[in-house]
Amino acid sequence: MRRLRARPGLGLTALVLVPATLSLSSAGETLAQGLPIPEIRLQGGQELRLPFSSVQALVTLPDGGFLVADLLEQALYRLNQDGTRRAQVGRNGNRPGEYLLPTELLPLAGDSALLFDGAQSRYIVIRPDGTVGATFQLRGEGAAFADRTPWGTDQRGGIYFRAEGPTDSTETASGPTDRAFILRYDRRNGRVTPVTSVRSAPFPSVLLPRGNTPAAEALAQVTPPLPLPEPFLLEDAWGIALDGRVAVARVEEDRVEWHGTGGALMEGPDLQSEVRRVRVPDMRRWLADWQQARLSEGYPPQEILRFRIDDVDWPVYFPPFSGGRMPVDRSGNLWLLRSHPSEPEAIYEVIDGQGVTRARIVLPPNTRLEGFGEGAIFLVRQDALGLHWLQRYPWLDGGR
Repeated sequence: MRRLRARPGLGLTALVLVPATLSLSSAGETLAQGLPIPEIRLQGGQELRLPFSSVQALVTLPDGGFLVADLLEQALYRLNQDGTRRAQVGRNGNRPGEYLLPTELLPLAGDSALLFDGAQSRYIVIRPDGTVGATFQLRGEGAAFADRTPWGTDQRGGIYFRAEGPTDSTETASGPTDRAFILRYDRRNGRVTPVTSVRSAPFPSVLLPRGNTPAAEALAQVTPPLPLPEPFLLEDAWGIALDGRVAVARVEEDRVEWHGTGGALMEGPDLQSEVRRVRVPDMRRWLADWQQARLSEGYPPQEILRFRIDDVDWPVYFPPFSGGRMPVDRSGNLWLLRSHPSEPEAIYEVIDGQGVTRARIVLPPNTRLEGFGEGAIFLVRQDALGLHWLQRYPWLDGGR
């Protein structure tokens, strides 16, 4: 028998939206007049010619080109502005400036970028011209996070992590077990400072590439037990702005907070989130996606495919938004994902530095948001063969 569990205490109401195609500047005028939140459907995009095996991250360069980290190809690429030519940046290896696994790519001050090599727990600075710069590892208090994937950077040299404890990766936080901490590492002095705590799902086990590749050999490990499916968990969402502010969408309070430097806190108004019931088609889509993800991670098919809808503990309602890390655009707006993995269209709400929703953005079907450029938004489309295709859409608020 399928088990449904209610989630008390959300106290949410429905949003009233009107379809529109406009920029955030005109959306702000609409909100100031007390009208419904405008809805913008992205259209008029350009799909670039060159496919990728697995787009992990994207950072734009000052000349209009951009960098793409491809996890499966174990390569960092530089592409020209129209995406018709690409060349590998650096090469695979363990010498300075070389990498084995381009796990994350993040923007830095001065139009540079920061590549994290998860196989060797070290960082490589990519200069504004797309060439390889300095190689470094975390030091001081940050050494405890040497093997952790960074989740953000700021213009003052900060690198951000999600951790179980408030000071380092080995300290256990007191209180509820569903909490995690957002920590900032300062490259100038090696110190780690907690920014805030968030309601979070349990930390997942990290499964790394397999096969006869340098990355797989460097990261060979025993596969952990298959985790049980836990659909639509209540989690806070958070994102990091380049100026160092951290946005947190609190799922229980239904609002967005901005945590500034020096402990400054701004609490936004009620988001008036919508409550929707979880239906059987939602359950089927979620379970199929979960099974496909576990198969791609290498778990035994006989263990994964034995799960049926009646074997899963389903909530009665969807969370008001998806949890975890969210993008912050170049203008300092949090993009909060309102849709969930089982839904065909990704829907974001763009929330400004005062915690006010400025617009609702609907992405084209079968795409995901990957990054922001000068006057543009970059999406990724996955085709039937599993290849990733970059798409660029005009966006008036994409600039700084």
